[in-house]
Amino acid sequence: MLDYEVGEKAESYLEKHIKGNQVSLVVICGKEREDRSRLVTALDKHRINNPIIASVKDVQAYLKQHFEIDCGQRDNLHVAAEVDPEHCTVRVVKSERAGVGKSLRVKRLTEKLTALNGAALYCRKSPACVTVTLQQKTADHSSVLATLVQHTTTPDRPVPRVFHFDIAHETYEGVDNLLFNLLVLGSLTDHTGLVWRRSLMDLYVVETLPLLWHGPTTQQGVAGPQGEQTEYVHRILAMLPSLTCRSPQQTIDALTQQGSPSLLFSDWTEHDQLMDDKEFCSEIFQRPYQYLTRFSTGQSLNSVTPQVVEGTPAECLQCLLRYCGIPDPSWAELRHFVWFLNVQLFDSENSNFCSVHDFATRSLNVSEETPGLTVQRTEQELPEEDEEEVDDQAGQAVIVPFQLRRHWETSPHPYLFFNSDHHSMTFLGFYIEPATGNLLDPRTNDVLERQVMPRQLQDALRRNMVQLNENFDVLPRSIKIHRLCSVMGIEDIYDPDDEYELTTDNVKKILAIHMRLRCGIPVVIMGETGCGKTRLIKFMCDLWKPPGTEDMQNMVLVKVHGGTTEEDIIRKVNQASELALTNRQTFPHVDTVLFFDEANTTEAIGLIKEIICDKRMKGKPLLSADGLKVIAACNPYRKHSDEMIKRLEQAGLGYRVQARDTKDKLGYIPMRQLVYRVQALPQSILPLVWDFGQLTIEVEKLYIKQMVHRCIKEDMLPNILGLHETASDILATSQAFMRDQQEECSFVSLRDVKRVLDVMSWFYEQRGLLFRLMDERAEKEIEETTMNVDDDDDDELEYERLDDVTRSLVLALGVCYHACLQNREAYRNCVATHFQGNLELPNGARTILDEINRCEDVFLDCVQLEPNIARNQALKENIFMMIVCIELRIPLFLVGKPGSSKSLARTIVADAMQGNRAHTELFRQFKEAYMISFQCSPLSTPEGIVGTFRQCSQLQRDKDLTQFVAVVVLDEVGLAEDSPSMPLKVYTCYVCLTLPILPYTTLPYSTLPVRLLLFGPIPCFKP
Repeated sequence: MLDYEVGEKAESYLEKHIKGNQVSLVVICGKEREDRSRLVTALDKHRINNPIIASVKDVQAYLKQHFEIDCGQRDNLHVAAEVDPEHCTVRVVKSERAGVGKSLRVKRLTEKLTALNGAALYCRKSPACVTVTLQQKTADHSSVLATLVQHTTTPDRPVPRVFHFDIAHETYEGVDNLLFNLLVLGSLTDHTGLVWRRSLMDLYVVETLPLLWHGPTTQQGVAGPQGEQTEYVHRILAMLPSLTCRSPQQTIDALTQQGSPSLLFSDWTEHDQLMDDKEFCSEIFQRPYQYLTRFSTGQSLNSVTPQVVEGTPAECLQCLLRYCGIPDPSWAELRHFVWFLNVQLFDSENSNFCSVHDFATRSLNVSEETPGLTVQRTEQELPEEDEEEVDDQAGQAVIVPFQLRRHWETSPHPYLFFNSDHHSMTFLGFYIEPATGNLLDPRTNDVLERQVMPRQLQDALRRNMVQLNENFDVLPRSIKIHRLCSVMGIEDIYDPDDEYELTTDNVKKILAIHMRLRCGIPVVIMGETGCGKTRLIKFMCDLWKPPGTEDMQNMVLVKVHGGTTEEDIIRKVNQASELALTNRQTFPHVDTVLFFDEANTTEAIGLIKEIICDKRMKGKPLLSADGLKVIAACNPYRKHSDEMIKRLEQAGLGYRVQARDTKDKLGYIPMRQLVYRVQALPQSILPLVWDFGQLTIEVEKLYIKQMVHRCIKEDMLPNILGLHETASDILATSQAFMRDQQEECSFVSLRDVKRVLDVMSWFYEQRGLLFRLMDERAEKEIEETTMNVDDDDDDELEYERLDDVTRSLVLALGVCYHACLQNREAYRNCVATHFQGNLELPNGARTILDEINRCEDVFLDCVQLEPNIARNQALKENIFMMIVCIELRIPLFLVGKPGSSKSLARTIVADAMQGNRAHTELFRQFKEAYMISFQCSPLSTPEGIVGTFRQCSQLQRDKDLTQFVAVVVLDEVGLAEDSPSMPLKVYTCYVCLTLPILPYTTLPYSTLPVRLLLFGPIPCFKP
């Protein structure tokens, strides 16, 4: 508010400039404190009642009148508005769902403009189409302006262009303000004073999937489902000239409607996008259409000529939709079906083993159904009484659109397609019943299709050595590799990793990924952390390498996390593009894969979507890098149970901010209530996601055996009789036990198995001094116990020493599984029965507890304790876990109530681990540890945590890392979880560089697979 003196001067200046001038001035003032403003009081005589607000239709007509221009040539150039159907300089291209041709419409407008003015006018600095992407939750004026300024032209050389604003469905705030300033007012400014003015030479196209909410009937309402009235969240979209891109089914309805399509669609315009003419005339659509229409009518297939256009768009769509297998596909889904079928039909035309007479088809379901896109009011629009508590049903409704409708394990996967040589074929994942010719699921023997193969064809295939009822799992590994390479077009066949288990399930997944890449279909897979996604893709990439080039890199892995920024992604894409070009120059047939792992954990998921689906990066077309394939993997969307959420709220000092107050949400649901902290997938990606599946118990056991075998082969463990089988059985049992728990520790994967083997190997290396001290400790305990035994008791206590390998395994289980549990006795009883043969335990489950306690006591004996420090169980466990994790650089979460010796243990360990300067002989064998602490709080920032990690990294530079380790201690990390800047998102980025010990915390589940968890018991008085 202006003070009195400034208001008085403003009044005098206003009167001076208005007097004698024909001007119109509008002053808008709020009612709050209006009586305290000198200027408002002075203008009170001009006060009028609220003016009548024009209707939306009147505003639309008014804006359209100003957007329409004469399309004559200017400076011998055609203005961009000439390609618009109504010669407007602004056009909104919208749709009711993703993947129905909005970007294609913009592409066609750009092609028309280029044809009008000639391609020579445009260059890389001034392209015919400038794309500006808005992918974050809030539209940023500065970033938009920074993109526009890069394409500034000189006044004497104007260049008509299409400015394409691609507004993501997830962009919620700031859109109205941005579009109103740029399109209606005609200029856009940023905080530095830069100004961009809209030119009448240009065409501004806004591509959007409008965000809708259910609301009362208003002037700008649009028809919602079941006749409900919905509104645009971004209300300016209803006022700008627009056209709608229709889905294939809507296109058929519009083309076959007897009257005007406006009877079907309330927002229909004659300029709406139906089926694109170029797409309809292309061989990609004509070949499948001509084959399918002849097949359905029983005509000869010899007359198919995809170069000649047949039929009408309506007839083509009706035929394709009949065989597509998706009830109401988007154009993207239909195009993927057509592309895949076109590749197979093209190969059938050129195959020596097949002719068009053999053509047959069944419905093919190529993707998940597209979820509904109309959203309920989000937390921003909910009235206060609704914000108090959102019930579980509403929370589940948020997650349902992102969950898979089909799961890998419960779905059949019959494969029949042409190999890369375009002649031979591959049969996998089905049996043919000889008597009936039925197609059977080999797992369940269920009939998938009846009478698909006549007896004559079966006999012919068998004469050509084609096995239709072959059990792939029992084939020799060399034959499996040969079959896989045949499909992938790999001539130099070899086994890049003989320890990777080639099950039928894995081969199917590799082939599914390969065929999608071959047909140009984006690959997005969803699976739990640690289910084998990265390993499978790594094996596929290794297959592409020629023999003898094992050191060649043809896979760029991007470990996406909450702290991954757009700059990180851009840097990785550029790196992968350069690598792909280099690889193709050396090896013309080698592909390079850019793999985004856990892609939906970052807020930059919109950029990943743009790279995968649109083949763009920040609005710029990706450089054509032959052989670069992009794959993304994402974590599932799953909410914790109410019981689990309650347990988490009671753990540590997290959850200081109430769930309804935190801004870190997925829809209504706070991120911390999700099993994985994931962002919402863009609507364009949802139909592309397919389930990777879970490891079955049998397959997981195979992998565990391979991992144990590798440790023995690499001399990490001795090759003693029975170790391979017994250790594998114990680890598989431990994994199953952990998954059955209803606690935080139930999230396990093969990474936990790898960690156990690493810890076991470390204990085995320390067996000399450490195990000798444990034996001495055991003998001392027996002596003390014997002294307290009555003379009448003739039973003598005798210490049965475990062999070094068994002891190492027991201690490793204690570190990686036992410490994470609250009910530890049940785990000991479960695994003790599996210690057999040379690894048998003399006293069963009791031996496991004794060995763990004995090792903890030895560590505690070797540190210096003040006389007033009690040797309680909490202190012993904390010291034991800290030492092991520091030595092996394993991240550790310490979870416990105040006073559970967390900080005390940290101080004791820091004093004990001094390397060669340590006080005891045992600790002189360990690394020197240097700890840097960061006190977390609700005001913590990512920069503070990053600075601590960088400081540790600097300390480790030029040091012998076998003798020195820098340790990051994030103290009371739960307090930082509810910081507005979300500093813990950067944690995963640095988790593998140094050792973070996170005491007193709730658990960020995105980090669970790469950490150990210790539930500290309540301190006891008993030493």
